[in-house]
Amino acid sequence: MEFKQDWDMARERILAWWNRELVDRCVVQVSAPRDGAAGDEWDPFHMSRNLDNPERIVDVWEDHCRKTFFGGELIPNMWINLGPGTPAAYLGCKVRINEDTVWFEPPGRLNIDDVLALEADRRGGWWKTTMELAELAAERGRGRYFAGLTDINSVFDILCHLRGTQDLLYDLIDSPEKVKQATDKVNKLWLETYDEMYKIITRYQQGTTNWMFVWFPDGGCDVQCDFCAMLSPEMFGEFVIPHLTQEIDHIGGSLYHLDGPDAIKHLDMLLEIPGLSGIQWVPGAGNPGTGSPKWFDMYRRIQEKGKLLLLQGMAPNDVQGVLEGISPRGLLIGTRCESEDEARTLLKNTEKWTRN
Repeated sequence: MEFKQDWDMARERILAWWNRELVDRCVVQVSAPRDGAAGDEWDPFHMSRNLDNPERIVDVWEDHCRKTFFGGELIPNMWINLGPGTPAAYLGCKVRINEDTVWFEPPGRLNIDDVLALEADRRGGWWKTTMELAELAAERGRGRYFAGLTDINSVFDILCHLRGTQDLLYDLIDSPEKVKQATDKVNKLWLETYDEMYKIITRYQQGTTNWMFVWFPDGGCDVQCDFCAMLSPEMFGEFVIPHLTQEIDHIGGSLYHLDGPDAIKHLDMLLEIPGLSGIQWVPGAGNPGTGSPKWFDMYRRIQEKGKLLLLQGMAPNDVQGVLEGISPRGLLIGTRCESEDEARTLLKNTEKWTRN
């Protein structure tokens, strides 16, 4: 692979990781500026701000790849970042692009019946933009880098874009059966979005990737529900688990994005889903980072259930402590170093810490 010269070795480690096995160390994703290149972190919203020139988007991405050291099992991955919950736009949400994010705003004040009556636009608009960019990125990336899925996000978070968070919470109490109908409708579009992108991307590469920069060799992606922080475990089980399980069974490899302490109350239920491959833990703003011992007991619970564990955004100097505190099997650590030399040293040390 042009921008990942050690892909064969990285591929072997990633395949072992999916099987909860070890080659020589846990899986580590580490980025750094290449020797002789100025620091160049990828702007994830460059794509959405430059849709009038798709070829230029890819040119800038490839320039970023030339300046970046993709260390360990970090893959060069041009994921199609058009905002979190892109199916909301297919259902009529207005897209508002800022400097640092993409917002989806409802096409007027919708009630739950209005949501049930919506029809997705699969011919033009944001759907067409998504699929055309996926085709371009995958075609130009063949043998050079991966093209990643768009951020399909979650059924309830898409419904929040359409209905508004507060009104959707009221709907759960006032119209629970209609909410279930709405989740079925949105989940069908979620699966169609995944399937269409999978069909496009896998014409040019093996498997899929996503915003986590994880390679799913047989297909798959992230699953999530940030809205769940406001739900009781009982409501999570009734309203979220059914379509979440359907997604997991459909896509193959699946990694649940567990976001913040308010989501931990649902962890035990998630760990009982047989097909769920793993958990990505994000502590959230204001909380200790992924390398903090505060979370080690939770990490062990995840590992004891045989699930993969993703700890990204970790400070490099926390890696040793984590490997001393939990098992390296099925563990993925993501971090960033200031130089290629520092990243290579970290990778070498991680082998020693894994053996110990």
